[in-house]
This record gives sequence, structure tokens and C-alpha cells, in this order.
Amino acid sequence: MALNTVTMLYVVLSFLSDVHGGLPDLPSQLWALTGAPAGAYLLNKLATRPNPVITAASLTHDTLTVRGGGFTPDARLELNGTPVPTTAPAPDTLTTPLPHPTHPVTAVVTARGLRSDPYTHTPATHTPTEDELTPPGARPGR
Repeated sequence: MALNTVTMLYVVLSFLSDVHGGLPDLPSQLWALTGAPAGAYLLNKLATRPNPVITAASLTHDTLTVRGGGFTPDARLELNGTPVPTTAPAPDTLTTPLPHPTHPVTAVVTARGLRSDPYTHTPATHTPTEDELTPPGARPGR
């Protein structure tokens, strides 16, 4: 950052000393000192692959749906450390049958050899209604 600041000051001061001359020519040493790190940064950004990310999980009947980003067609899903078969109805969605929908599950997606952070989904528990709690003979008006 300091080198870029020095280069910027050089350009601004050179320009202000001769406004009609246009932008100054940078010495080749400054091009090398600022261009090499910028090029390395750019190559690193192009080569870096984003990790898959799980943003949500939902349970419908006995099917768990995992949503997120960075999934690939060959992405693998693990529930509580065990790989499970999946279908991909959308590019960033995986679904799988869930045999025990009342237990919390920890999901991890692996895509391009990179793993997502674990995502724990705790299915909502059923809250009994007042009619379910009251014995049939004790209900008023029935």
C-alpha cells in the first residue's frame, strides 16, 4: 500500500508540475514494483475457488432440502458425517430423503474438493393443540 501511495504521489506531483504536458511517463521500475504485486493478486483471485456455502435447510415430510451457493452438479452432501444420495432440482439446491426427521442433522456440502462449514438443522417440534391435549370425554360441548 505504501508503494502504491508513493507511485500515486509521483504521478500527481508530476502532473501538477506540468499540467499541459498530460500524464507523466512512469519509470519502468515503478511499473515493475506496482504491476507485479497487482498481477499476482489478480492471478490469485482468478485461481481461487469459492467454498460451497449452506444458507438454509428445510424439511418437508421426509425430504431435507439444503440451499446455498457454490454447489456443482457433482456436489456431495453429508449428514452427520455420512454421505447421502441427493438430487439437485436447482443449481444451488440439494435434496435427500431424511429417515429420522425429528432429530437434528448437521449438513456439509463438498464441491470441487472444498467443504462448506457445517450447518445444523433442527426440525421444528410439533406443538400439540388444545384439542389434542384434552381427552375426548372432557371436551366441553361434545
